[in-house]
Amino acid sequence: MRMHIYNNKVTGGAKAILTLLPLCLFAAVMLLASCDNISEDERFIYVKPADVKRRVLIEDFTGQRCVNCPAAHEEIDRLQEQYGDTTVIAVSIHGGALSVKSTATIVGLWTELGDQYNKSAGVESWPSGLINRTGGLQDAPQWAAKVYEEIQKTTPVSGIDFKNVVKDEQVSFDVSVSSFEDLTCKLQLWIVEDGIVAPQQMGDGTMNRNYVHNNVFRGTITDFSGDNLSLVAGLSTQASYKASFDASWNRDNIAIVAIVSNNSGVLQVVKKKLKDL
Repeated sequence: MRMHIYNNKVTGGAKAILTLLPLCLFAAVMLLASCDNISEDERFIYVKPADVKRRVLIEDFTGQRCVNCPAAHEEIDRLQEQYGDTTVIAVSIHGGALSVKSTATIVGLWTELGDQYNKSAGVESWPSGLINRTGGLQDAPQWAAKVYEEIQKTTPVSGIDFKNVVKDEQVSFDVSVSSFEDLTCKLQLWIVEDGIVAPQQMGDGTMNRNYVHNNVFRGTITDFSGDNLSLVAGLSTQASYKASFDASWNRDNIAIVAIVSNNSGVLQVVKKKLKDL
């Protein structure tokens, strides 16, 4: 479940079409003749493409005994309907006092890592959320304004792609990250699952035993805090990973969320369903 091979690969390319007119041909000949006077490092200059918009990560700290959490889940659904679920990506993290551990008779969604993340984020009430890890913890009614603010921002991370995927009992794949700028950052790969039927305390105090939980954090493929990533402007950096999945998880509903971040917050995020890799 670890990577640890990085290889830089140049991305992009250029094609030129020469119009066969006498004046243009003359100009082209003159240009080629003058190339010998250009030093090797000046011949290829990286040109930054148009700005890329930043996707938004909502880290939803939630719990099955939290009566206000279903309303927060509805807010996530509303934001994804408004902006699209590839633009607004949610991960529901079960941990803390209102989470439920699995027993022989109860499907609980608490995880040790989720509990650890609740503590490291300083969560004291549920639901709480981090929006692109900027502005601190916020209550669900504040999420819409913060999501709108983050969507307006651009990002230096131009792409996160999954390549060379081999699906077996274990799944192996490469993650390729490209950037417009030189960056030192972290890459996190989280496993989430949709469509889990498990109990949930509702706003009216009742217990819905057939509640459908989505975006549920199941575990991490990288180190908990992420693996170090050094990006070079105009190049792509590639890392190789292997992932295992619990037999009780529905692989058709499993997705991998790739997060690139630094001290300023989440720079880019992508969610890919395992079946679509």
